[in-house]
Amino acid sequence: MKRSRKFSGYWISYGKTMMVPTPNSGNAPFFRKVFDWNGTIESAVVYLCGLGWHELYINGEKVDDSVLVPAVTRFEVRANYLVYDVSKLLKPGKNCIAVLLGNGWYNCQSTQKFSFDKAPWRDYPKLLCDVVINGETAVVSDTSWKFTDSPIVYDALRSGEHYDARAEVPGFADAETDDSNWKNASRCFPPGGDIEEEEIEPCRIMQRLKPVGVTKLFPRVMIFDFGVCLTGWCEITVKGNAGDVVTIDYSEKVRANGDIDNEENARYIVETPFQHDVYTLKGDGVETWHPHFTYHGFRYAKIVVPKGTSLEAVEAHFVHTDLTPAGTFRTSSPYLNKLHEITIRSYLANFTGIPTDCPHREKNGWTGDAHLGCLVGMWNFDPKNAYLHFLRVLTDCQRKNGQLPCIAPTGGTYGFNWGAGPVFDFMLFEGVWQIWKFYGDTAVIEEFYDNMVRYLDYCLSMSEDDLVSFGLTDWAHPVDVYAIPLDVTATSFYYNCLQYMIGFAEVTGRTADAAEYRNRAERTKASFRKHFCRPDGGCSDDSLTSLACALYYGFTATPEATAALLAEKCRENGHRAIFGIAGAKLVPRVLADHGYMEDAYRIATQEEFPGWGYSIKQGATTLWEQWNGINSHCHIMYGSIDAWMYEYLTGITPAEPGFKVIRFAPHFVKDLDWAEATRKLNGGTVSVSWKRVNGEIEFECTIPEGSTGIIEINGTTETGLHGVVKRKYRE
Repeated sequence: MKRSRKFSGYWISYGKTMMVPTPNSGNAPFFRKVFDWNGTIESAVVYLCGLGWHELYINGEKVDDSVLVPAVTRFEVRANYLVYDVSKLLKPGKNCIAVLLGNGWYNCQSTQKFSFDKAPWRDYPKLLCDVVINGETAVVSDTSWKFTDSPIVYDALRSGEHYDARAEVPGFADAETDDSNWKNASRCFPPGGDIEEEEIEPCRIMQRLKPVGVTKLFPRVMIFDFGVCLTGWCEITVKGNAGDVVTIDYSEKVRANGDIDNEENARYIVETPFQHDVYTLKGDGVETWHPHFTYHGFRYAKIVVPKGTSLEAVEAHFVHTDLTPAGTFRTSSPYLNKLHEITIRSYLANFTGIPTDCPHREKNGWTGDAHLGCLVGMWNFDPKNAYLHFLRVLTDCQRKNGQLPCIAPTGGTYGFNWGAGPVFDFMLFEGVWQIWKFYGDTAVIEEFYDNMVRYLDYCLSMSEDDLVSFGLTDWAHPVDVYAIPLDVTATSFYYNCLQYMIGFAEVTGRTADAAEYRNRAERTKASFRKHFCRPDGGCSDDSLTSLACALYYGFTATPEATAALLAEKCRENGHRAIFGIAGAKLVPRVLADHGYMEDAYRIATQEEFPGWGYSIKQGATTLWEQWNGINSHCHIMYGSIDAWMYEYLTGITPAEPGFKVIRFAPHFVKDLDWAEATRKLNGGTVSVSWKRVNGEIEFECTIPEGSTGIIEINGTTETGLHGVVKRKYRE
């Protein structure tokens, strides 16, 4: 259950009211409060909700290394506060608490197609704060707090940040600083929703990268290459004259002439710059700066310095949600290891408070991308709190009739009447299912059960003969984004929702509900088979995705014939990835499940267009949005292949929720000499490895305390296994 607090203070801001949206809200504000504390300090906690983003300072020090907090929510439904232990920063006597507020998602200024600049929650930055010392409320947010302009002249989520170092406020967080020229804060409207404790891990600077190359485009215009696509910003160190202006523009691509290329990624931002930071020097020796309240998706940075200013150093900061690493995967194939590496980088670059589609063009919580990246997160990290957060954001956007948007949050109506459908909406069910499977947590089912009921009722209302046909289909298909019949993919994922719901109802003791959803699922399966499946094994248009849907969901009455047809078509196509994001998830799995693992492996590894190998051959450092690379070069939606590698090459899956029973069923593909994987659990670490030695397969797995293992290899099954298990198998 989410924790909440009854604050003693009230919401304060800096006197502005938003009658109409404005493209520039002015300087980011500093707030401060000086107070006395008589006596010792055994414990001191700050409870702070600072919207859109905030930084907290005590007695001149930033209290931690978090950035871009709190994570975005549907602010008029709920906003999150953070809890800071400041026991070591406060002292007996006079103290100062200071807060720097940025716009973040709360006050989006950039005009763009997704209408966040017109979001129903939009307002100027504001804060709510309690300071509790030794269990006693010592300070609350009220109009005795003071505010002034910070040197951040402009900050916008998608446009960038402008910082004028000449306007810095020395000692803004020091108790002895004279603040008589500061103004008193004003009481303001609250954001409108519940105020709950932030549970998701914060964003941090997780990696610092030096340039791997630099191109001098023109005198004083340099393009820095950091070697990989990442999310964050550049930190610059400069020396020059007061008033000199340095600009930084960010891009993941460069043109043939070496200049950055944002033609594709900037197309949704109008009237304001795109990924553009500005630093104005104060002229006081060497100056180092990076943005506070924006982030960018980039590999390249174009830095322009004026005459008289020297650029002493530059480094890129990789910023993302600080997810705890939990899984490892390696094989004898350098290619597969590279595919794993770029998938992980894509996943992290698209997790800044919520899972996003891309870190530059949109920064949106597309549910389809979240659905397809969910298992990547589950295998490689400990993302439970992060996905609980996103599920709350998603369900806070749900309409009364059960309809979900395809982006969460949504700034208005976008995402309801275009794009949303079972292929993308499946994230609600997938998120709950995988948290249950990986953690054994049924509380997540209870929390979102009613939301799932409403969604399935909505789908039923949209169905005809128990088939549904709305939303996006097999998106980003290389032939055409609408190439695959929508009723095939939409009905398939709707059916998957029903399957999951049967499990949710049964485990929570809702037997009548389970019977109802089983009945709906059986009707849907029968209707799909009637309308799309043929006795010869074909399905609808006989595309790879349609055939995979028929197999994965058990729709086909002739699975052997359908699997054979699928394998035949894969071979005819040279094992090229003639599918979009839904097919990318399903095709490799059903091929492996029906005896065609070598074909699945070929699809995952071949280097011709379209396919994962093609992008790697072209030098990709993150996954592309389109197989041909014409759009974004940093998307996670094709990342489902990473979970396939864990579950099929090393063969590890949770056979029962919480890994109480662990299944090991690796496939020993011909082109691999060895493969290994690990996943940390509450009771220890589960590991699996296999390697070829003198014509045999040497297999080893470790089953942690509290779990039992099942091994399914070469047609044999062993159950009830514990501890370290070693086996040898003839090939």
